Amino acid sequence: MGVFRLYTEIVTYLSAQSNRLTEQSLDRIASVYSPFAYIGNRKSLHQVVLRDAERLWKCPRVPGNKEPNDLEPNDLAAWWFGRKQWRTDSGAFPDFVLAWENTGALGDGALLELKDSRSAEIASFNSTLPTAHKSLDSLTSLVIESVKRYESCFSSGPDSRDCFYLIRTHSQNHEQCRLSLVQGTFFETLPTSELLSKVWEQLLSQAKVPQELQHQVIEYLSQLERTDIAQTRQIPCASVKPRLRIM
Repeated sequence: MGVFRLYTEIVTYLSAQSNRLTEQSLDRIASVYSPFAYIGNRKSLHQVVLRDAERLWKCPRVPGNKEPNDLEPNDLAAWWFGRKQWRTDSGAFPDFVLAWENTGALGDGALLELKDSRSAEIASFNSTLPTAHKSLDSLTSLVIESVKRYESCFSSGPDSRDCFYLIRTHSQNHEQCRLSLVQGTFFETLPTSELLSKVWEQLLSQAKVPQELQHQVIEYLSQLERTDIAQTRQIPCASVKPRLRIM
């Protein structure tokens, strides 16, 4: 049932022992939900990966001409993430992808990013710009392929997914600690394209580009996606490979 069940299961888990709110990692708290089509922190959550990999045993057939019952949980996890050494954190957005269950519920198959903060402020978004929705195809190949392999065994979801953020503030103060589930619309007060256009506008003004040229230049720059901007650049004769980053 998507994010509603996710939050309900988290609340139930924390209600049983309230000290878990500040004493356990946010990854561990989020992992009480199941099933996930992708798990980013696979090193510390390897048991969670094996737990959800066992759901693949219910699949009529895992691609590769092997019945699920012929594979060990480790082999299923390796197939799921496309690598034998699957117990490695990827560090890519998002932290989790909820499995698509075709329920029609809000957040079915959603992308879930975790934000942990010792203060009342939310930590910076290093890996992506927060949005209400994001295309699976805009994510890293590891995330795309893992989700597609998992969902190929059950029900394949749409390319566009809802984005949610599980946010814990005052993470080390039990009295002040708050855990919130926020839909990406909360952060998207400006469309991403308009936000990036404003960034270019300020940069061009700072570079003292004549006003009559700014609109023409911004028209082209605004067509760039964040992933295009962040590509590593190959510069002839340069000893380093620079890249721009928007956080």
